Amino acid sequence: GAKTSPEVTLVLLDGLAQVGRRGDFSLGQRVSPLKELLHHSDDAVAASAIANLGVWQLKGSDPDLFKILHDDKRTASVRQAAAVSLGQLKGGEVANTLKSLAHEGSLPERYFAVFGLVVADLDEAAEASAELFVLAPGQSDPVSLVQAFTRRSGGSNALAKALEGKKPHPQVVDQLAEYHRRTGQLPKSLEQIF
Repeated sequence: GAKTSPEVTLVLLDGLAQVGRRGDFSLGQRVSPLKELLHHSDDAVAASAIANLGVWQLKGSDPDLFKILHDDKRTASVRQAAAVSLGQLKGGEVANTLKSLAHEGSLPERYFAVFGLVVADLDEAAEASAELFVLAPGQSDPVSLVQAFTRRSGGSNALAKALEGKKPHPQVVDQLAEYHRRTGQLPKSLEQIF
């Protein structure tokens, strides 16, 4: 058949996610087209398909999602989408795996795992972030992580509380200070820390 353009696919996936968020019905087993898109060459399409797995709470998708989170050949946006979807899946086992990854994985894996924990367990995510922010961020993005907290109700305060008495790494401080200078979007509770 004719190839659907990435733009059209993105619009369809976005619509699918909106329906999924309403929670009116289940996709059941009709997920194979979605799974095929997880490895789409267009990262935006892959990330959107991955996001749908979490929105729709698709049972049994955690092995695929963890594989993507661990895959350092995938882009940050795709790996982050996998982490967030994992955080949306119900079940203690997934949350526990994210928790241990947030504390014991490689630096990028730890950052990605926290994106999932922000959804699954805000306080645990804040604790893990506080541990991460005292380390040099390498290629990871502390600004995106802080934004994930500020988008959640109570997120900024949870993060500020976890950071009490900790000394964030100078590179983390620089990146967040630069973000705040550019946007003015760092909440008061975090402004004093960074």
